[in-house]
Amino acid sequence: MSAGISALIFVFGRLKTLVDRNRDERVAAINGLSPAVGATIAYTTRCEQGYTRDLDEEKKLHGLWFDASAKVSPYDKELAMVCREKSQYWLEYDSYTQDKVIELGIELKKIAAQLEVLKHK
Repeated sequence: MSAGISALIFVFGRLKTLVDRNRDERVAAINGLSPAVGATIAYTTRCEQGYTRDLDEEKKLHGLWFDASAKVSPYDKELAMVCREKSQYWLEYDSYTQDKVIELGIELKKIAAQLEVLKHK
């Protein structure tokens, strides 16, 4: 096999590795974000319907968002920071105003939209 063909095979192999790694990181990000977003939508919907807050459930949401941050980090550092802040939000819910939530970019609808973008790339 000629050196040129060997070099091409090597380059294509490296490109495939990069594409596969990017895909795997995106899938891990989706798998990390989906439970956090889904559970948060379910919980906030119940609260909007008049159910009382559940501190145990909020503690679970903190854990889901913290886990999502770790899983999203290899794919998107900025989104991982948003997830980390969202986890903190669930620990200190009463200290966050709606303006602060918007300022930090941790609105649930915004994050859910980002998840949908990830799912359809």
